[in-house]
Amino acid sequence: MDATALQLSLRLAAVTALLLVPLALLLVRALARRPFAARGLVDGLVALPLVLPPTVLGFYLLTVFGGQSTLGQWYAALTGRQLVFTFDGLLLASLIANIPFAVQPIQRAFAAIPREACEAAWCSGLTNWQTLWKIELPLAWPGILAALVLTFTHTLGEFGVVLMVGGNIATRRAPCRSPSTTACSRSTTGRRM
Repeated sequence: MDATALQLSLRLAAVTALLLVPLALLLVRALARRPFAARGLVDGLVALPLVLPPTVLGFYLLTVFGGQSTLGQWYAALTGRQLVFTFDGLLLASLIANIPFAVQPIQRAFAAIPREACEAAWCSGLTNWQTLWKIELPLAWPGILAALVLTFTHTLGEFGVVLMVGGNIATRRAPCRSPSTTACSRSTTGRRM
């Protein structure tokens, strides 16, 4: 196994988990505290990466991140390089593909917190911020830890989105590939396709 590919995979998984879990926590808190009409739509969008096949999601992201897209052109104008086939593109694709693995465990953990616990904290004089830190986060910790582990491990195991957005360019290092995916990319003569 290529050590550089393993290092890239571990880096991608760690950065994805460390960025996505706090963002998921903010999203879950916003959804939990403010009821609104489009909540079902937001829940559906969060779950969308679960129901789309990874290569299809990767193709859609490749289309959205590509040099001809608005996002791709904006990124190129801002940074001077393309979004696809870069670590930034891989990271953004990984963040999108892992949204349900970060949001859903945290959402379940916050849903399990009795409303009375928060109300008692407020009656005791705690602010919303203090209630979050002293009551809700300690009670939701197992869900937050599960989200961190699920996001990290799913990022390590994700292949379709990573292959589509990150590619496998000879001059760049691709994330780790399992022996089965390496074998699938070889022709019947044993040479790479």
